[in-house]
Amino acid sequence: DIIDDKIILQKITNHFLRVNSYYSKFFEYSADSLKFGKIFFKKPHLLSITYYDNLKTPSIVIKADSEKLYVYIANIRVVTEQDLKNKEGSDTMPDKEFNVYRLAKFYNFSLTGDNILKPLFNEDDKLYKRIIEKYSTFSNPGKTYNLSLTPKNVELGLNKMNIWVTEDGLIVRAKTVDNNYPIDAIFFELFPKFRIHIQ
Repeated sequence: DIIDDKIILQKITNHFLRVNSYYSKFFEYSADSLKFGKIFFKKPHLLSITYYDNLKTPSIVIKADSEKLYVYIANIRVVTEQDLKNKEGSDTMPDKEFNVYRLAKFYNFSLTGDNILKPLFNEDDKLYKRIIEKYSTFSNPGKTYNLSLTPKNVELGLNKMNIWVTEDGLIVRAKTVDNNYPIDAIFFELFPKFRIHIQ
Protein backbone atom coordinates (compact mmCIF):
# COMPACT_ATOMS: atom_id res chain seq x y z
CA ASP A 1 0.00 0.00 0.00
CA ILE A 2 1.07 3.56 -0.73
CA ILE A 3 1.41 5.55 2.52
CA ASP A 4 1.06 9.32 2.56
CA ASP A 5 0.56 11.98 5.24
CA LYS A 6 -3.25 11.84 4.99
CA ILE A 7 -3.26 8.11 5.70
CA ILE A 8 -1.02 8.59 8.75
CA LEU A 9 -3.23 11.41 10.05
CA GLN A 10 -6.27 9.16 9.70
CA LYS A 11 -4.46 6.39 11.61
CA ILE A 12 -3.75 8.83 14.47
CA THR A 13 -7.35 10.03 14.53
CA ASN A 14 -8.75 6.49 14.48
CA HIS A 15 -6.47 5.48 17.34
CA PHE A 16 -7.51 8.34 19.62
CA LEU A 17 -11.19 7.92 18.77
CA ARG A 18 -10.98 4.43 20.30
CA VAL A 19 -9.15 5.50 23.47
CA ASN A 20 -11.00 6.15 26.73
CA SER A 21 -7.92 6.81 28.82
CA TYR A 22 -4.19 6.97 28.24
CA TYR A 23 -1.18 6.51 30.51
CA SER A 24 2.47 6.82 29.61
CA LYS A 25 5.90 7.43 31.04
CA PHE A 26 8.04 9.93 29.15
CA PHE A 27 11.46 11.47 28.89
CA GLU A 28 11.78 15.11 27.88
CA TYR A 29 15.09 16.47 26.64
CA SER A 30 15.83 20.19 26.39
CA ALA A 31 18.77 22.52 27.04
CA ASP A 32 20.99 19.46 27.64
CA SER A 33 18.70 18.41 30.50
CA LEU A 34 16.77 15.12 30.66
CA LYS A 35 13.51 15.05 32.61
CA PHE A 36 11.39 12.02 33.48
CA GLY A 37 7.64 12.10 33.93
CA LYS A 38 4.27 10.39 33.70
CA ILE A 39 1.16 11.52 31.87
CA PHE A 40 -2.44 10.41 32.32
CA PHE A 41 -5.41 11.49 30.21
CA LYS A 42 -9.05 10.46 30.54
CA LYS A 43 -11.83 11.62 28.26
CA PRO A 44 -13.27 14.08 28.01
CA HIS A 45 -11.08 16.59 29.88
CA LEU A 46 -9.01 15.08 32.70
CA LEU A 47 -5.24 15.51 32.36
CA SER A 48 -2.40 14.89 34.79
CA ILE A 49 1.33 15.37 34.11
CA THR A 50 3.98 14.73 36.76
CA TYR A 51 7.70 15.45 36.47
CA TYR A 52 10.09 13.59 38.79
CA ASP A 53 13.52 14.18 40.28
CA ASN A 54 15.75 11.09 40.10
CA LEU A 55 12.86 9.08 38.59
CA LYS A 56 11.07 8.95 41.97
CA THR A 57 10.30 12.26 43.71
CA PRO A 58 7.60 14.49 42.15
CA SER A 59 8.99 17.94 41.34
CA ILE A 60 6.20 19.47 39.23
CA VAL A 61 2.59 18.29 39.05
CA ILE A 62 0.17 19.64 36.44
CA LYS A 63 -3.54 18.79 36.62
CA ALA A 64 -6.41 20.05 34.49
CA ASP A 65 -10.09 19.48 33.84
CA SER A 66 -12.59 21.40 31.73
CA GLU A 67 -12.53 24.39 34.09
CA LYS A 68 -9.20 24.71 35.90
CA LEU A 69 -5.47 24.16 35.40
CA TYR A 70 -3.32 23.60 38.51
CA VAL A 71 0.47 23.55 38.70
CA TYR A 72 2.26 22.42 41.87
CA ILE A 73 5.99 23.22 42.21
CA ALA A 74 7.41 21.03 44.94
CA ASN A 75 10.69 22.77 45.81
CA ILE A 76 8.90 26.01 46.74
CA ARG A 77 5.60 24.37 47.75
CA VAL A 78 3.51 26.63 45.55
CA VAL A 79 0.29 25.86 43.66
CA THR A 80 -0.79 28.08 40.79
CA GLU A 81 -4.30 28.08 39.33
CA GLN A 82 -5.57 29.14 35.91
CA ASP A 83 -9.14 29.46 34.70
CA LEU A 84 -9.72 27.55 31.44
CA LYS A 85 -13.01 29.25 30.59
CA ASN A 86 -13.13 32.20 28.22
CA LYS A 87 -14.84 35.51 28.93
CA GLU A 88 -18.19 34.27 27.64
CA GLY A 89 -18.02 31.38 30.11
CA SER A 90 -17.74 28.57 27.56
CA ASP A 91 -15.05 25.93 27.84
CA THR A 92 -11.82 26.61 26.04
CA MET A 93 -11.18 22.88 25.88
CA PRO A 94 -12.85 21.10 22.96
CA ASP A 95 -16.03 19.09 23.59
CA LYS A 96 -15.75 16.99 20.45
CA GLU A 97 -13.71 13.87 19.98
CA PHE A 98 -10.01 14.23 19.20
CA ASN A 99 -9.46 14.89 15.53
CA VAL A 100 -5.91 15.44 14.35
CA TYR A 101 -7.19 17.14 11.20
CA ARG A 102 -7.79 20.25 13.30
CA LEU A 103 -4.01 20.68 13.27
CA ALA A 104 -4.21 20.94 9.50
CA LYS A 105 -5.82 24.36 9.93
CA PHE A 106 -2.58 25.67 11.39
CA TYR A 107 0.17 23.36 10.11
CA ASN A 108 1.35 21.84 6.87
CA PHE A 109 2.11 18.10 7.14
CA SER A 110 4.65 16.08 5.24
CA LEU A 111 6.03 12.57 5.64
CA THR A 112 9.82 12.28 5.87
CA GLY A 113 12.10 9.30 5.37
CA ASP A 114 10.84 8.07 1.99
CA ASN A 115 7.37 7.37 3.42
CA ILE A 116 8.47 4.12 5.07
CA LEU A 117 8.74 2.79 8.62
CA LYS A 118 12.18 3.50 10.09
CA PRO A 119 13.79 2.98 13.52
CA LEU A 120 12.71 5.60 16.03
CA PHE A 121 16.29 6.11 17.19
CA ASN A 122 19.70 5.80 15.62
CA GLU A 123 23.00 5.35 17.43
CA ASP A 124 23.84 9.06 17.25
CA ASP A 125 20.51 10.26 18.67
CA LYS A 126 21.22 12.56 21.64
CA LEU A 127 17.92 11.82 23.35
CA TYR A 128 18.45 8.05 23.13
CA LYS A 129 22.02 8.33 24.49
CA ARG A 130 20.91 10.39 27.49
CA ILE A 131 18.03 8.01 28.26
CA ILE A 132 20.29 4.94 28.19
CA GLU A 133 22.70 6.67 30.58
CA LYS A 134 19.92 7.30 33.10
CA TYR A 135 17.47 4.47 32.48
CA SER A 136 19.43 1.42 31.37
CA THR A 137 16.37 -0.84 30.96
CA PHE A 138 14.78 1.43 28.35
CA SER A 139 14.20 -0.36 25.05
CA ASN A 140 13.92 1.17 21.59
CA PRO A 141 10.19 1.22 20.67
CA GLY A 142 10.85 0.02 17.13
CA LYS A 143 9.95 1.50 13.74
CA THR A 144 7.80 4.55 13.10
CA TYR A 145 6.70 7.06 10.49
CA ASN A 146 8.07 10.58 10.87
CA LEU A 147 5.75 13.52 10.17
CA SER A 148 7.10 17.06 9.83
CA LEU A 149 4.75 19.92 10.75
CA THR A 150 5.40 23.52 9.77
CA PRO A 151 3.08 26.43 10.69
CA LYS A 152 1.02 28.08 7.97
CA ASN A 153 1.30 31.34 9.90
CA VAL A 154 4.70 31.82 11.58
CA GLU A 155 3.12 34.12 14.17
CA LEU A 156 0.87 31.32 15.42
CA GLY A 157 1.96 28.09 17.04
CA LEU A 158 5.37 26.49 17.23
CA ASN A 159 8.13 27.24 14.72
CA LYS A 160 8.43 23.57 13.85
CA MET A 161 7.25 20.17 15.03
CA ASN A 162 8.05 16.54 14.26
CA ILE A 163 6.03 13.58 15.46
CA TRP A 164 6.89 9.89 15.23
CA VAL A 165 3.93 7.55 14.75
CA THR A 166 3.69 3.76 15.00
CA GLU A 167 2.08 1.72 12.25
CA ASP A 168 -1.22 1.61 14.18
CA GLY A 169 -1.32 5.39 14.75
CA LEU A 170 0.18 5.86 18.21
CA ILE A 171 2.36 8.96 18.72
CA VAL A 172 5.50 7.84 20.57
CA ARG A 173 7.78 10.84 20.10
CA ALA A 174 7.39 14.58 19.56
CA LYS A 175 10.03 17.21 18.92
CA THR A 176 9.13 20.88 18.93
CA VAL A 177 11.07 24.06 18.23
CA ASP A 178 9.80 27.42 19.46
CA ASN A 179 11.97 30.54 19.19
CA ASN A 180 14.98 28.27 18.50
CA TYR A 181 14.38 26.35 21.75
CA PRO A 182 13.98 22.62 20.99
CA ILE A 183 12.15 20.14 23.22
CA ASP A 184 12.29 16.43 22.43
CA ALA A 185 10.01 13.92 24.20
CA ILE A 186 9.66 10.14 23.97
CA PHE A 187 6.62 8.29 25.33
CA PHE A 188 6.99 4.68 26.47
CA GLU A 189 5.26 1.97 28.51
CA LEU A 190 1.98 3.26 27.10
CA PHE A 191 -1.29 1.85 28.36
CA PRO A 192 -4.22 3.15 26.33
CA LYS A 193 -7.62 1.75 27.33
CA PHE A 194 -10.02 1.35 24.43
CA ARG A 195 -13.75 1.56 24.06
CA ILE A 196 -15.50 -1.74 23.49
CA HIS A 197 -17.69 -1.60 20.40
CA ILE A 198 -20.68 -3.96 20.39
CA GLN A 199 -21.69 -4.95 16.88
